[in-house]
Order: sequence, then C-alpha cells, then structure tokens
Amino acid sequence: MNTSDLFHRYGDSLSNKQSQPEDGSTLGDLFSNYPTVVGGSNSGNSVEARGSSEIPESEKSSNTIPTANPQPDKQSLEALFSELDSLTGLRNVKNEVRRLIQFVRVQDMRRQEGFGSSDITMHSVFYGSPGTGKTTVARIYGKMLKALGLLSTGHLVETDRAGLVGNYVGQTANKTDEKIAEAIGGVLFIDEAYSLHKGDDAKWDYGSEAIEVLLKRMEDYRQNLAVIVAGYPKPMNDFLNSNEGFKSRFSTFVHFEDYSPDELLSIFTGICASENYLLSEGTLQRVSLAIKNEHAHRDETFGNARYVRNLFQQIARNQALRIGETLSQPTKTDLLTLMPEDVPLPKLQSRNETRAIGFDIRRS
Repeated sequence: MNTSDLFHRYGDSLSNKQSQPEDGSTLGDLFSNYPTVVGGSNSGNSVEARGSSEIPESEKSSNTIPTANPQPDKQSLEALFSELDSLTGLRNVKNEVRRLIQFVRVQDMRRQEGFGSSDITMHSVFYGSPGTGKTTVARIYGKMLKALGLLSTGHLVETDRAGLVGNYVGQTANKTDEKIAEAIGGVLFIDEAYSLHKGDDAKWDYGSEAIEVLLKRMEDYRQNLAVIVAGYPKPMNDFLNSNEGFKSRFSTFVHFEDYSPDELLSIFTGICASENYLLSEGTLQRVSLAIKNEHAHRDETFGNARYVRNLFQQIARNQALRIGETLSQPTKTDLLTLMPEDVPLPKLQSRNETRAIGFDIRRS
C-alpha cells in the first residue's frame, strides 16, 4: 500500500467553500458592470509619525479632501474578495462587507445621476472572542477600501492602550496623534479598545485623553482614515454605551462569532497543509476529539484559531520528540506525518469537577 493510500490532506472541501450571501450570489458577482467610485487619492499622502501632538493643517486638508479615482481597481477587488471567501467561516462578516460594497456602489450611482450621495463613514466596531479573524479581516478591509478609492494606501496599523496612552501628563496626546498619523490613508486597528476607559471614578488615568484625541481625528480624517475598535462583545458594548460621542462615530458593527468544531478542524488541516505535514485518519479523529472537547467547554477567553495554532504546535513538538527518541534514520514520510500518538488527549472531567485547562500528555 503506497503513502497516498495511507495519508491524505483533509479539509479542502471545508476551507475552500465560499460563503454565499442570502440571495445566492457570490461576493465576486458584485463587480459586474461596477460603476466609477469617487474616493481618496492614490498619491500616497500618508502622514509620517511625528513627536508633535498636532498634525499641521496643511497636511490635514490634503488628507481629508478626497480626489476622484477614475476607476475602482476591479482586479484587486476580485482578488481581495477571493481572499476573504477563502477564509473559513465568517458568513456574517462576509455579508457585512458585501453590504458595505453595495452601499458604496449605489451611492456612486446616485451621484452620477445628480441625486447626491450620503457621506461614507468607514469607522467600524468588530465584536468577538480572540482568534476569530478580526485582524485578518481588518487588513483585507483596508485593502478593499483602497481599491474602491476610499483610502489612499489601505495599510493596517495595529495598536492597543499601551500604544496610545502615556504614563505622564502630556504624553498621551502625542502618542495618540503619532499613531493616528502613522495610520492616515489606511486602517487604525485598536484591539481591546474598552481598556481606554477605566470608568468615571478612575483618577489619574489618561485613557480618556486618548479617546478625546481619537474623537477629533476620526472626524478630521474620516475621508482618508478608517478606525476599527475591537474586543470582547460585552466589554465593547459597555464601553461604547458609556461614551455616546464615541459610539456615534461608527457606522458598521460586525460580530465575529466563535468558530464551530468543523471550522476549527478545517483551520487545523489548513495549517498542516501550509506547514507541509500529513495526517493519518487516526490522527484526524484524535484532533477532532480534542477540538470538540475544548469547544464544548469554552468560555469567553476561548482562543478559537489561536487555540488551534497552539494545538498544532504542541502536536508538532510531540512528533519531533517521538522521531528524535525512536527513529535513528527517519524517512521523508516519517518527517511529514503526524501520528495519533502525537495528539494530546483532553483531560476528562466528572460532573463535579472544575474543568482543567490544557491537555493530558499521556498516550492512549
């Protein structure tokens, strides 16, 4: 029996399924007869980071007044939608992106007919647990906005409280403005944004100063900057409800749901394929068992795709230990193949036990 009979790459049918919009069309269908879009200049007017807390008015005006883009980059848009479609799961997220594209398309039709068009606000809120693809989608989203002519560069700048808030008086405004300046023309992605607000009773905390600067700059640069705030659903909801001025700056609210066990298994097999590992049928079954157990006992800190990545790395280390201690001259197949004994079994629990975090390294 040859190797191909024993081993297979699993999950292509899951990971390559396109998420279908409710009307049955694919996301790529949106771009047939796509009209001209007015948006930001592609001349690369992004502002470099600086020490001053104020961004010069001359640069501000050049970045907030969009110029006409003769045609949207249809080829780039189609490639980006293919990239988005290739992501496992995220049906709701893909439909929200589709809704935004349709809005831009119709607003441009209205403009061409002389009916006027609504101002497009690109700032968004991403709700979801860790590892649900928020940063990945934000990166694709920025590139799409550039292809539509709405952003001049479409790059992604990631930050969090530490990147915006200083430790002393006068530092926060400078740090926040520097980070915003770095992101102009693209997307400023603020993870765990609710950590900026420590509550009305918190004293000597400069997070509120960062919020004030953000509020001002989000309005100043709304035509060439997309701010995405992200984090756990409940803290994000509480944070936005505590500051109505901040909440009103966002036009799009996207919920990133936890992946299902099948989707997590598809992510796992995709990692294996990209890292050049093969799975036996027994290995696949053992991984599926581990994922289902972890998913069934998950809480709000469940890592989703991050958990899967960590599981893969643990299995790969177990494989290396097995090969190093038992095989003096491993074959290529040995080096490629993850075996069932490499997969750590989940710790079992009785009804009266608190769930233990981690895996039992004993082999079955």
